[in-house]
Amino acid sequence: MVAPARMQRRPLVQSTSREAFRQRTVRPGGVPDRILEHLKKTGGACDFEIEHALGLPHQSVSGERRHLVEHGLVHATARKRPAPSGRLAIVWAAGPAPDSFRPGDVPPFAKANVSPAQSRFATERSA
Repeated sequence: MVAPARMQRRPLVQSTSREAFRQRTVRPGGVPDRILEHLKKTGGACDFEIEHALGLPHQSVSGERRHLVEHGLVHATARKRPAPSGRLAIVWAAGPAPDSFRPGDVPPFAKANVSPAQSRFATERSA
């Protein structure tokens, strides 16, 4: 019998659905593409409206829409509409959020009003 610590094991390879989505592209005619086209055509829709218009189950619509949000292709608007349950639902629109930063963006920082004597980067300080 071989001790478990001495057994040779295959390297651990993790494959998750998020990794799989990051590696794929949006196929023309696929569910994400259909959702994106519907949002562009209507100017924005709630999940239940997308479900009804495309004839897809809620799990497909909400999951694929979330992936589109993660890729910056869809964003939540400030608008809400009543859902069939009576609660307010978020209206989703195509395109990145108007106030979003993408990786690599630098926010517009304002210059600080600090005198050179107060700055820690001053070359010489008066004593």
